Amino acid sequence: MNIVQVANFVTPTSGGLRTALSEISSHYRSSGHRCVTIVPRFTDPSFDSGKVVALEIPGRLLPMSGGYRVIMERRSVIKSIEACSPDIVELHDKTTLSWVAGWCESQGIPCITFSHERTTDVVADRLPRFIPLSRLVKGWSTQVASRSMGIVCASKFAASEFSEFRDRVHVIPLGADLETFMPIQHSGESVSRRVAYVGRLSPEKCPRLLIQAARILHDRGTPINVTIVGDGPQSSELKTMATGLDIEFVGRVSDRSLVATIMAESAVVVAPSPFETFGLSVVEALASGTPVVVPHIGAGQELVAQGCGAVAPFSAAGFAVAINELLGWNRDEVRMRCRSHAQNYSWAKTGESLLELYADILGIQTRSVA
Repeated sequence: MNIVQVANFVTPTSGGLRTALSEISSHYRSSGHRCVTIVPRFTDPSFDSGKVVALEIPGRLLPMSGGYRVIMERRSVIKSIEACSPDIVELHDKTTLSWVAGWCESQGIPCITFSHERTTDVVADRLPRFIPLSRLVKGWSTQVASRSMGIVCASKFAASEFSEFRDRVHVIPLGADLETFMPIQHSGESVSRRVAYVGRLSPEKCPRLLIQAARILHDRGTPINVTIVGDGPQSSELKTMATGLDIEFVGRVSDRSLVATIMAESAVVVAPSPFETFGLSVVEALASGTPVVVPHIGAGQELVAQGCGAVAPFSAAGFAVAINELLGWNRDEVRMRCRSHAQNYSWAKTGESLLELYADILGIQTRSVA
């Protein structure tokens, strides 16, 4: 098969979406298929050229977005897609590129839309406040869903946005790099109160909830050591909030093996966003043998098996209680449970599920790759 991925909101330093595009594309290619990824152009390449064949075209800087660019020129996108002669187009943006689904339909090209975000939850953080968001993004989502041959969602939470198009929705979980993210042996005392957060420091990710929870535990006489990995528009605000607490801001870490080590050496990883449609950092933490705390809203709770973490009320007090509870668990036992559960999520499984879906749509047979 010849597959073309089209996406916005990808930068050389972005996280989950870039990882998903890279890993899925790599699996397609290793399985003998062709794949080209079309994204906005930056000064630095957005992907490792050894893993992704990327076609970068001009994009405009999106105000108040923290550096994201979006492709606005339809002609450039159409010419790029046509040059690739795709059998399947994967659309990874439901906003300014929502028209791609309709164009593909008019050309007889099957278009599959990936719902990486519940649009109304997250776009508000990326666009100026004066834009009438609710009506605008609802129109985008409806348009893209009605024109797509399939909608891929990584969780039931993500799928709930498309209740009107249930017959087109396919729930296919994403994966994790199970070779990079692995448990390690370490001395229990040095990490007994260490809690980590890995993600963008932006409103929709809710990192301030962890700092507020740390303040509650500190005031109760049960302080924790917090490591925050990531950068974003709330960085300065969060550092001010953390005054007087044992919180280390390490910034963005591009070395995935170092991120894996931080997760594996922590006693708990916190993923506080109620807007997640999957929770890549949740699975990576579990693969590292570390239990997680997630809110009772969002997709994170779908990933937490019994004995692998806690689903907490979406409040600082709720997270404080959950963190303190997990810190009392037996580290060796929980490490094995978390790792075992995480092995249900791999990029190979994600890629194979997608290839099977595409083969069904195109009416062809595909060979399963272990």
